[in-house]
Amino acid sequence: MERTNFSSNTKEIQALKEQIEEKLGFKMKTPRDFVFLSGAIMGVTSENLSSTTLKRVWGYIEESKKIRLNTLNVLSMFLGYGEWDSFLSFGGKKRIDILKTSDLNENDKIELCWRPNRRILVRYAGRNGFVVMEQENTMFSKDDTFNCSLFVLHEPTCINNFSCNSNSQDNFVFGGNGLTSICRVP
Repeated sequence: MERTNFSSNTKEIQALKEQIEEKLGFKMKTPRDFVFLSGAIMGVTSENLSSTTLKRVWGYIEESKKIRLNTLNVLSMFLGYGEWDSFLSFGGKKRIDILKTSDLNENDKIELCWRPNRRILVRYAGRNGFVVMEQENTMFSKDDTFNCSLFVLHEPTCINNFSCNSNSQDNFVFGGNGLTSICRVP
């Protein structure tokens, strides 16, 4: 049975709250901070989390020590991760806003996520080339290859020299509504 409520004092939830405070540039201390965060979340994710819910997450009010999965999903998306599972899969490591291939070493692994619930894990093969290692809910297949020099959070990704099952295509765009997460994988 899938867990739907989580304890608010886990190290993963602490990491989530710390990253949100870092993104905002201040610690959550006053009722006004929670109202501000609620609006910021709506602006980024188009999802509504009330200031009261956020106060519970931060322990500002003690009505409940349990946090719903949907709340964690929305907070994770606010930070640029796909959802809570995506945040957890990287142990709370920070997502990347812009990734240039010039910043990569051969065999580095990158996870790219976009809506709805799509994900690929790629290995950098050098010279702007990538090999698909894993995929979820996409048209990519294991061992597909493509070239790309830049991945930008919240932007569609343009690739070229896409080779899929021995068929090739010059140019291709994925993540039409923008990438929701770009993360290095250890």
